[in-house]
Amino acid sequence: CFSIMFSIFFNGFFYPQLMQYQAGMVAGKWQKNNYPTSTIQQYRTNVFSLDFYGKTTGKLENEISNCIKKESNYLLFSSKVEIEKINTDSFRIQTLKWFPYFHITELNAKFINHKTRNSTLDSFAIIKVGLK
Repeated sequence: CFSIMFSIFFNGFFYPQLMQYQAGMVAGKWQKNNYPTSTIQQYRTNVFSLDFYGKTTGKLENEISNCIKKESNYLLFSSKVEIEKINTDSFRIQTLKWFPYFHITELNAKFINHKTRNSTLDSFAIIKVGLK
């Protein structure tokens, strides 16, 4: 009886609430709804769920200049830390959407407590990048 109640609680309530913090999954679904004909490249990150849920190029880029051409805007998915490192003197950056992220397999009390959850979150974003 306890096992059934435990399973209903975790599978019906707890896990679905956690999934909103899986940035790759949420970003992939958002991209399919908002930019269905565009593809995304991952920039200095490797989020497998984005490949599964979104439309990606399947290749990872470590240099921003490899991602873009003069005439085009490219969609990139990356962490807040990496986005802040992009040289805005050379590149045009437009943030399309931020996504909260937490590595769900590393649950801790700070994350579970809704009052302290924001202090444990990382951020990823889909950005549009082009040359200036």
